[in-house]
Amino acid sequence: MAVVLLTAGAAWLASQSSTQTTLQNPPVNADAVFLVTLGIGDGAETKWDGSVSVASGELVKLIGYQMRIPDLVHPPNRWEASTRTAFQFQRRPHDEDYLKETGPVYLQPSFFVYLRGASSRVTLNTAQGNASFDAAATEHAMLLNGRISVDRVAYPMLVGRAQRPA
Repeated sequence: MAVVLLTAGAAWLASQSSTQTTLQNPPVNADAVFLVTLGIGDGAETKWDGSVSVASGELVKLIGYQMRIPDLVHPPNRWEASTRTAFQFQRRPHDEDYLKETGPVYLQPSFFVYLRGASSRVTLNTAQGNASFDAAATEHAMLLNGRISVDRVAYPMLVGRAQRPA
């Protein structure tokens, strides 16, 4: 009975969306990759749940990059993510002269958007508002009053995970 429950639990976990991006190879058929970071400058924990839509092109894949539990990517085009406070460590006496009180640090979720189609128009629909960018013309953009960062990045590749030739 324990084996059946363990197997069922493992199957259920495997079926869930993963925030572990190191376990996923990037898709091989994308023309451009953008790193989207949400919640720039947030001063409190903020929900950034949303979706991405593409006009005049195709969304190949959405892969989480800096997401934490319980953030999730729901293929093909949705995510659940929030800014949240970082781990606060206890200061030691020798830190006092170097580290100044700055208040809590908030971690921002980010993910890769893989696109096919050089002239794509990408729209990010978030709980905090919607923003769009032109994939052909964008190298770096700050959207939604500076709260979303979009950067064209080099095609990421996982070291040691190359496909073996057939």
